[in-house]
Amino acid sequence: MPMLNDRDREAVRQHLEGLPGKVRLVHFTQSLACDSCPQAKALLEEVAQLSDQVELQVLNLQVDRAEAERLGVERVPGTAIVGEREARIVYYGLPLGYEFAALLETMHMVARADSGLEKASRERLATLHDPLHLQVFVTPG
Repeated sequence: MPMLNDRDREAVRQHLEGLPGKVRLVHFTQSLACDSCPQAKALLEEVAQLSDQVELQVLNLQVDRAEAERLGVERVPGTAIVGEREARIVYYGLPLGYEFAALLETMHMVARADSGLEKASRERLATLHDPLHLQVFVTPG
């Protein structure tokens, strides 16, 4: 059963037409102890079918542990959004509602290989010497 209705599917298709480069969605799932994994996978499959610029790779977190570690994915459902320059952002959970719009915007940002940060912010970040792990938590309102 499709996750997107016809109107939403067309809107997503149009949004993805503007992708400035290829994006690979590396989705980690598992069959046990993950209620939202089947829905997340189904939604990403639909998204990937709407653009030639989007490639979906579905992996198992336990079986493909080395790749999960390389991409920084620690739990399921987890999706690494990877650009051509290996820039990546990891998204956890089932992207519905506002989170779905954020997922699509993240795909554009990664495809552009541009965070959109101001020059001053980039300069400040360039002074950091240790890895930085940043997390943003979103809860449905």
